[in-house]
Amino acid sequence: MSRTAGRGAVVGWTQGSLVRVQRLNESGAPQWGPGAVIQPTTGSFLLADMEPFVEDTILSIVERDGVDHHLVAQRLDRFGDPVWGTEPVTVFDDGSLFSFARPPVVALPDGGALFSWSTQDPLEEPLVQRLDAAGAPVFPMNGLPVVTMPTPGVFSADPRASFDAASGDILVIWRQQTAFVGFMVAIAAQRINASGTRLWTEAGKTVAPLAPA
Repeated sequence: MSRTAGRGAVVGWTQGSLVRVQRLNESGAPQWGPGAVIQPTTGSFLLADMEPFVEDTILSIVERDGVDHHLVAQRLDRFGDPVWGTEPVTVFDDGSLFSFARPPVVALPDGGALFSWSTQDPLEEPLVQRLDAAGAPVFPMNGLPVVTMPTPGVFSADPRASFDAASGDILVIWRQQTAFVGFMVAIAAQRINASGTRLWTEAGKTVAPLAPA
């Protein structure tokens, strides 16, 4: 669910293989008739997250096609019509999301969006992508790696990104973990500027060192 400027709300849910979205006014009355429907051409969609932008709503959607899970996005206007084309924009389809990933979305001041996720193939790699107001990727297709020098034997998962409007930088924090035998966890962070340069070294910064879970 996301809020609207007029004290209403936009609610979204997964129904079968598709995503449904409905706008409610302050009294809770539906505003979009039967609601907006976002339906895949193949496979199924799963609503992961949604965020408001002025009167619009930006959605993060997991696309499940066989064993692979991909990430797509759509922006709906105040009438429930798609802004980023009749089909959702592909954010990531090179490999597969971590099987339980529900990538969050951050609405940006320019009408774009920021996404962060981890992959299962390749194994648990944290990535970010920024879409502009037209839904076009700002970073390379399929996302920008948060680190290029990962710690050997340590996997990364559950990245969460935020946007620094003053500088245009992206801040990312994520969990690191060892293999299941002798399970250890840590917290790491990275800062990425508007051109995609990693500012806190290619390995990121350790916030909390590895310790027993």
